[in-house]
Amino acid sequence: MARAAFLLLVVAALCAPQDARAEPRALKFFTDVASTGGAPDRCRPAFTQGKPSRWQVVADRDSFGGRAVTEVARDNGFNRYALCINDAYRATDVDITLRIKQLTESGDHQSGIAVRVRDPSTYYLAAINPRARKIELSFVVNANRSTIASADVPIAKGFWHALRMRAEGDRLRVFFNGQEVISARNGMISSAGNVAIWSRSDTQAQFGDGTIDLLR
Repeated sequence: MARAAFLLLVVAALCAPQDARAEPRALKFFTDVASTGGAPDRCRPAFTQGKPSRWQVVADRDSFGGRAVTEVARDNGFNRYALCINDAYRATDVDITLRIKQLTESGDHQSGIAVRVRDPSTYYLAAINPRARKIELSFVVNANRSTIASADVPIAKGFWHALRMRAEGDRLRVFFNGQEVISARNGMISSAGNVAIWSRSDTQAQFGDGTIDLLR
């Protein structure tokens, strides 16, 4: 009798609907970057100051699939931030990994990823700075950037690196090539937003495809 009751419980558990958060939520940042010279999909160009941003698919034999995405308008204004916003996903808690190859390191050239993007002037940012040999975690509000934390990390120009940012509540974590380099807490931006790739000024950087894990 007890065995029969146990079997009924097992069958009921297997047939019950699963919590949506238990399902795999890893998603691709881009779905199609096959056409060299064209604009990548899932990319809404945005910017602060200077020239409007323009993103393009370029050939790169070292990138997965032989393609990468880069910002081609480029403007050397110091506070010109160019974004490629993915409007397909919106979340509060998110884990995003993206491959980045920065080709320049003069001035304050930086590239990175943004989460909880409310608009082109409001988001959290993890950015690499090869010249300063530094990774910075910041928040941007009203287009003004404030550093939360930073880490001294050797960053080789012209090579692919994996940059990962995880935001859960007020906890923000940044990983570089698989190693956690920053862990901090900040509650400046608490509402849901989009994710984006980001570059500063006239930085020449290439972005490979990445994955997005929607946590909440």
